[in-house]
This record gives sequence, structure tokens and C-alpha cells, in this order.
Amino acid sequence: MRKAIKGAGQLPSVAQLIYKQQREYWLTHPADRFEYVRQRNQRNFHWRYMTDPSFRLYHRSKSKKRKAQERGSRTVMLSSEQLWRRWVEFDHCCAYCGCKGDLQLEHVVPISKGGEHHLGNIVPACQQCNYSKSKSEAISWYKKQNFFDEMRWLAIQSSLINGMPPDQLTLFV
Repeated sequence: MRKAIKGAGQLPSVAQLIYKQQREYWLTHPADRFEYVRQRNQRNFHWRYMTDPSFRLYHRSKSKKRKAQERGSRTVMLSSEQLWRRWVEFDHCCAYCGCKGDLQLEHVVPISKGGEHHLGNIVPACQQCNYSKSKSEAISWYKKQNFFDEMRWLAIQSSLINGMPPDQLTLFV
């Protein structure tokens, strides 16, 4: 018996046996493998979107860029680092009311009114401010709010000028 066991050599582990059986199954059922990979990728994307703030920012920006392109506006693909720096400028708070939480990309000049998708037109905003402002002009909407703060408005303007593409700076001078 000992001689037979020694002669058998290294026996496969349980994991190796399962892996081999799974490979054989997927070779005979490619549609099942395709569906498994699709669901796994979907779970991984959802998990990363919910746990990685820079990944979430990137995908929100990508969505807004596509919306602006569909409306014929000029767009710039923003990196998650650029957006993260913008969030840091506002201390990860809403640019308008100052509350913390899940922030959205807010176009100061709305895309629907010809606003462009670039860093010189984006500030972080909470959902309530973003939805409330909607298609309004930023300054007129902001002055009507009970949380209006002149210093905060100056910080927004300063931030927008710093992120403005060089050919757009003449609009603020």
C-alpha cells in the first residue's frame, strides 16, 4: 500500500479537481460561462462604484460629458484627479449650501442652456441644491436661497475661473 501511494506521486488538491471540472463544464457550455462572467463583471462594477469615490466621480463625469455632447456643447473629458481636486477646494461640501454627503457634478451654466462640460463650469453640489437649481441661472437662483453667502459665491467664481480653459477666460474679464 505504501509503495502504491509513493508511486502515485503528488495527488491533486480538492481546489484543483473542482477547477478542472469547472473548465470542462465551461468548454461544453460556453453560454453559461459567458453569463457567469457578465454577472461577475456587473457585481464588480457595482461594488467598485459604491466603494471607490474617484471611480464614481469618473463615471458621473463620463455620463455628463455624453449628455453635453448630445446637446452639441463643447466637452472635455475630466480625470477623476481633476474632479477630486475640485471637491477638495470645497472641502468635500456642497458649493452652495455647505452640507456634506454624496456630492454630484453641478454645471453652473446648465448643459441645457448651452453650458459646456469642463472644469471651469463644474462645482460639487448636494442632490437637493442640484435638483433645486435645475436649469436656473446660478447667481439668481443662489441669491433666492436662505443659505446664500457672498463669500461662498466668491469662492465658486474663483474656482470656476481657475478651471476655465484659456480660450474661455475672456468671458470673465
